[in-house]
Amino acid sequence: MRAVRLGDGRRIECDAVLVGIGVSPATGWLAGSPLEGLGVAVDAGARSAVAGVFAAGDAARGEHWEAATRQAAAAAHGMLGREHPAAAPAGFWSDQYGTRIQLLGDPRGAGELHIEGDLQARDFTALYVRAGVVAAGVLAGRPRALPALRQRIGHPHHERNPA
Repeated sequence: MRAVRLGDGRRIECDAVLVGIGVSPATGWLAGSPLEGLGVAVDAGARSAVAGVFAAGDAARGEHWEAATRQAAAAAHGMLGREHPAAAPAGFWSDQYGTRIQLLGDPRGAGELHIEGDLQARDFTALYVRAGVVAAGVLAGRPRALPALRQRIGHPHHERNPA
């Protein structure tokens, strides 16, 4: 049997371990400034607490390339004195055992779950519906369906006939 040993000495037996590796932004140069911390806090327009200072990406807690790209676009708009673009629904993706899994939107508080496709075949769309509106979706094995899912988020849910 395999096991992992935790920092406090405990041993946990397991069959597999999934390790997520991230980054720690180099923000030490901000020490002593109003922006000091684990990352520069920004608003939806990528503006920091210091007038005229914008931040995006890892230094602004972007955490994912998609979020960092949105922050960069918002910062550019702000620097040009333009309104920042509307935020796209949050999301992430992961490849697990040959299947792409994608989440888009926020499923918290959804009262309904609708499945389109085949769960056993890992080929489905799961829609989370809150108050009759599609709040989020999970795609399994359907990477090309992401643009269509983006169009459905925030709109009323209508039953679709299985194909």
